[in-house]
Amino acid sequence: MPQVTVVIPTLNEEKNLKRCLEILDAQTFKDFEVVVVDGGSADGTVEVARSSGARVIVSRERGIARARQTGFEEAAGEIIVSTDADVRAPPDWLERLVAPFSDPKVVAACGPFRYGGHWDRLSGNWLSNVVRPLLFRLGFTALPGPNFAVRKKAFLEVDGFKFPDGSFPQGYPDYEDILLGLKLRRLGKVLLIRDLWVINSPRRFPQGMGDYLVRGNIRLLTYIFWMLTGKI
Repeated sequence: MPQVTVVIPTLNEEKNLKRCLEILDAQTFKDFEVVVVDGGSADGTVEVARSSGARVIVSRERGIARARQTGFEEAAGEIIVSTDADVRAPPDWLERLVAPFSDPKVVAACGPFRYGGHWDRLSGNWLSNVVRPLLFRLGFTALPGPNFAVRKKAFLEVDGFKFPDGSFPQGYPDYEDILLGLKLRRLGKVLLIRDLWVINSPRRFPQGMGDYLVRGNIRLLTYIFWMLTGKI
C-alpha cells in the first residue's frame, strides 16, 4: 500500500495533465500513487492518465469539490495530497509536503501557490505572502487546493469537503479547500510551509481577476463567519 495518494481532478486536461504527471514522476519522494478523477473529458485526458499508470475514476457528477471528495475517499494512502493538472512543482515538493506528518499531531500541511504570467506579482506577493500567512496566524487555516496534504483519517472524520448538511460548495470559486482547512483545525495542527511554492495558471477565471477576488473574498468571509459561529 502506498504511503501517499496524489489526487488530481480533471476535465479536458490532456496537455496539462501529461506535463503534471511527468513532474510527479520526477519527484524525489517515490512512495505514492496517483488518482485522476475525471469529470467526463472529451479529449485524451483519461488515456494520458492511464498510460502513465495513474488510477482513473470517471465521475458523472461535475464540480471540483465532488471530484476531490471522490478521489480522497478512494485514496489508498494514509496521507492524501491535493493538486491540479496545470500545477508545476519543484522536484522535492512531495518530500517536503509530507515530511511534517512525522508529527502525529499534524493533520494537514500546505504551501503557497502563484499564478504564472502577469498575475504572478499579485498572487505571489500579496495573496500568498501576506493574506494566507496572516490567516494562519489568526487561526484561520485556509488550505490551497493545488498544494496541500491531509491525513485520510482526519479528512473522513470531518466529512471532507462537505457542509454539515452533506451538500457540497458550488459556484466559482467555491473554496472547498478553505472549507476543509477550517474544519480540520479542530482536530490537530494545520501547518503552512511558506517557501514550498507551486505554480498554476489563472486560465479558469470567468471574468478576470477582479471578479474572482470579489467572489472569493465573499466566500472566504462567509466561511470564517460560519467557523466563528460554530456552523462548521
